[in-house]
Amino acid sequence: MKWFRFFLLGFLVILTSFSVKAQRGFFYSHIPDWDYSHVDSSIQSSIIQDTAVLTDDEIKAMIRLPQSELPQPSDDEIKAQLEAIPALVNFQCNDQVIAEIRTMVYSARNYMAKLRGRAEYYFPIFEGMLAEEEMPIELKYLTLIESGLDPQITSYAGARGLWQIMPATARGLGLTLDSWVDERCDPIKSTQAALAYLKAANRTYDDWLVSLASYNAGPGTVNRAISRTASGRTYWDIQPQLPRETQKYVPKYIAMVYSMHYADYYKIPIIYPSYSIAPSIPVEIFSPLKISHIAAALDMDSADLARLNPSLKTDWIPYYQNGFTLNVPSDKSARFYALEQDIYLTSDTLFFVLRDDRVNGGYDERKNIYYVQQGDYLEKIAMNFSVSVEELMEWNELESMMLELGQGLVVGDNKGLNPYVSDGERPDEVGVQSDEYDENCDCVYHRVRFGESIFDIAYEYGVRVEDILRDNTITNVLLVEQGINLKIPKK
Repeated sequence: MKWFRFFLLGFLVILTSFSVKAQRGFFYSHIPDWDYSHVDSSIQSSIIQDTAVLTDDEIKAMIRLPQSELPQPSDDEIKAQLEAIPALVNFQCNDQVIAEIRTMVYSARNYMAKLRGRAEYYFPIFEGMLAEEEMPIELKYLTLIESGLDPQITSYAGARGLWQIMPATARGLGLTLDSWVDERCDPIKSTQAALAYLKAANRTYDDWLVSLASYNAGPGTVNRAISRTASGRTYWDIQPQLPRETQKYVPKYIAMVYSMHYADYYKIPIIYPSYSIAPSIPVEIFSPLKISHIAAALDMDSADLARLNPSLKTDWIPYYQNGFTLNVPSDKSARFYALEQDIYLTSDTLFFVLRDDRVNGGYDERKNIYYVQQGDYLEKIAMNFSVSVEELMEWNELESMMLELGQGLVVGDNKGLNPYVSDGERPDEVGVQSDEYDENCDCVYHRVRFGESIFDIAYEYGVRVEDILRDNTITNVLLVEQGINLKIPKK
């Protein structure tokens, strides 16, 4: 009977694969015409776990299949399979890629199965947005190696979200990061930001793999690698000049594309998350409310409502002058609008007041200072602002981790926040050619150094990327020539 069980198991796998592909065109078939302005800012598509397809024991059995019972294609066969994948990105199969592939399909089967389940939630969103931007659909796989499709994961370096965006880059791309909201965790807004970066990078490098390297290491690092390469500007040409992590990054991405595309071939099942996220619609909130308060009014679990709004850092929905877009389950929307006035009238007392010069709570955006609130501690503040405890202690010259209520803390590197030229300074003392210095300009000048990017410069001076682009009439965020003088607006 053993052969019959394996036959039945194989038939169920094939049937599952056909069903998924027929319903959604999983790999490069029909791309829906998305209007993502109305898309749920977490997950629009409803993926309901079908427990009738495979039992937990059957899934575990598939994951634990010995390598001898799995396909064993040769290197040449893997290369041919990779070339057969419809893609706009110019993949190349070499020993590095093959080694990563074999690790994924043989050694990391459980993790790959979980990625398949999460991809069912997110890939339809990515596909629609990539199609809208006329970008390669296969870029969706980048999120798998960046975050494992965890919208709230944070790296040791401070990158966060599905696309693992650094704080300075996020602000430069127009994302909001404050005490209450981190839009890097918003699947829609973070994807818009990531695609904007990748699109600009490809305009500069005209090579998607080099653009991916830039996404991982930064344009400055890639530009230096190009300058050190004698001939050729492809990723494989410059790879030896890149940091070790970036040398592995692109081969891992290519391997992920292959492994996900041929997951059924390698008998990797789908493990869905323990939760499911229902379709949702956005509603505008113009008053500070609690997630738990709204959830109670809607007769739902607050964790489920919070899961639809992963950019929120706390139970509080912040009050912004232009409102805050909250996603509520579609089947709860009628109840929300019916109870909306009652929800506002019975909400908890407002504990913070917003003014034009403040963000939320005790954070003064203009000065980059956070004032310690009740219940705060250093690790919590560091996490909220995506910085390290060590950085907070250094910036504030703290000798201990003890805090006082109302104490002001610098929560970002203030280097260059006030780089004003005093009356006694000469233009050349700030690295500016005197014939280019405009005494009437409410700005300082910065001469671009070798390998510097707009993001580096914006972070150094504590200003927004878009302000530098506007004041210098720069249209390509990645195209900054060494030696030019940039106007840096004063804060």
